Amino acid sequence: MNKKKLLTCLLTPLLLASCDREFIERAPELISAGESGFKIVQAYDLGEKYTIPLSIARGGLNFQNSQFDFVVDEAYLDSINQVNQTTYKILPANCYEIKLNKKEIVNESSAYVEVGEIIYDPAEIAKLSDFNVVEYTIPLRLKTINVPTNRERDVCIYAFEIAQAKVSYTSRSEAITLENTDYVLEQSVQTNFPNRWNLKAILKIEDDEYVKNYNQQNGTNLSPIPANFLEVKNIDIASGKTTGTGSVTIKKEILPGNYLLPVTVESLNGTEGASIILDASGVSDMTVVKLGSSINRASWTITASSEELTGEGANNGHAKHAIDGNNDTFWHSKWNGGTDAPPYSLTIDMKKTNTISQIGLIARQNAVTRMNMEFKVSEDGANWKTIGRYYMDGSNKTEQIVPLQTENARFIQCIINSLSGANVGHLAEIKTYGIEN
Repeated sequence: MNKKKLLTCLLTPLLLASCDREFIERAPELISAGESGFKIVQAYDLGEKYTIPLSIARGGLNFQNSQFDFVVDEAYLDSINQVNQTTYKILPANCYEIKLNKKEIVNESSAYVEVGEIIYDPAEIAKLSDFNVVEYTIPLRLKTINVPTNRERDVCIYAFEIAQAKVSYTSRSEAITLENTDYVLEQSVQTNFPNRWNLKAILKIEDDEYVKNYNQQNGTNLSPIPANFLEVKNIDIASGKTTGTGSVTIKKEILPGNYLLPVTVESLNGTEGASIILDASGVSDMTVVKLGSSINRASWTITASSEELTGEGANNGHAKHAIDGNNDTFWHSKWNGGTDAPPYSLTIDMKKTNTISQIGLIARQNAVTRMNMEFKVSEDGANWKTIGRYYMDGSNKTEQIVPLQTENARFIQCIINSLSGANVGHLAEIKTYGIEN
């Protein structure tokens, strides 16, 4: 439908209204529709009927007693559709009622007089057409008996657009770092309609299968948060309000680890028969990190599949320099007398089993290599389990914390599978975080 064309066609007379004013003032009496032209009426199906006020405008030198009526002019709508190549339809009579409080003006001096209303039912209109589509109209023409009308302002076409009433989940994904306090994560919803209900949006934490699929799609190793570390407060939207908030609290007792907290709105209560839908198509994926304690490295030993034993001098290049606590020393893959191609592996024996939740990496301070890394753990040094992957940007000289799938292990293996920006690998420090046993 060409709404713009129809608007132009119908509203042109309104633009000429100022030119017509002198004629109206000098005429003995003219009556116009209080509103003329093309009017889009927007409403929601909320289980109640709505009204459109009807009025007349009077002009001229001598106000007379005026008899009038509003009638549906189907022929006028047909002509508009033909001229503008639109397909507007007449709204069926069961969808509305024209109620006039008066059909005659007697001893009325006001230029604008409210004379009645159109009472329409959005629920019935919604049955006829899709939401947010302007298709059905009421073309009203002002008819008079004893006083002439202003033929340029005697028609108003009311076109109905029924919108879908929605409650939308408006919270967004974010990254959270936990300290040793409860963390309250505010959750919110918003309506797109005037709300006269006391609504409740029920929050939902997605299940372990969702977390598993998230990890597969994003190459992460996040864990679901156990329910006993969560407290959920559903969202209340009070009558007269268009927004509401609830919360998910992560309790401070949660163990060190790297988690996914996927929150959405599951259902909506309190609509009492109104056509209100829940728009909760999205899930807020909160990545939650609680950093473990730094695990003491004093008793650790480390070996490497490739290390530079001579070219970097006595205080550099060896695997042991990746755990010596000095950021200015570093492990380096072999280069003197020929380079070793990746993959490289550095294997740490912590001498006892600890709970590992994160690894800290510090890049070599005076050179840059970017490395695709994989981390594995083992209890016996023979059977290994991958607990995380990471792309290390060697231009970042501060400590980079790598979230891992939390595991109990004695041995840690850092594998460098590929390089960019150089043909050698190097690393200043490797640390671990979690719970030391």
